[in-house]
Amino acid sequence: MAEVDVDVADLEFVTRQHARAVSIGDVIELPDDRVGVVSHIDSRARRVSAEVIPKVTPRGIDKAKDGFRQFSGMEPAGIVTLPRPSVTGAVWYLGTMTAVEYETVRDGKTERYRHEFKKKARPALGVTIDALQLVVLGGGYRVTDRGITDDT
Repeated sequence: MAEVDVDVADLEFVTRQHARAVSIGDVIELPDDRVGVVSHIDSRARRVSAEVIPKVTPRGIDKAKDGFRQFSGMEPAGIVTLPRPSVTGAVWYLGTMTAVEYETVRDGKTERYRHEFKKKARPALGVTIDALQLVVLGGGYRVTDRGITDDT
């Protein structure tokens, strides 16, 4: 990821860990409509360094928040950004996903869900070459306010 320097006075926060302070890990909007994660703070110079998150924009984060609201019925408490928001390079094939199980909070209540994919909707499951991340590839499904639904 590319790193940029920003004057503290120019910071536009997307997410913030502390209301009155800049923290490492805060997500900020950069002047060129990109998004970055604060990686270094120089309090003497009143500057921060941020790692640019490729392919993430403030508009994209707003869309993620809207999706969360529609699905969960709640306001998002924060945004999670990944060090690798998109997988690049090779992945190896682990198998076909037949189902997914997950736990989430909807309307303030913790729920556990299991979705079994129809045969024609099953995605492939890949693994990054460093074996640290699972990757769902393809499939005929959508995530809606009802949860995961098959297209076919």
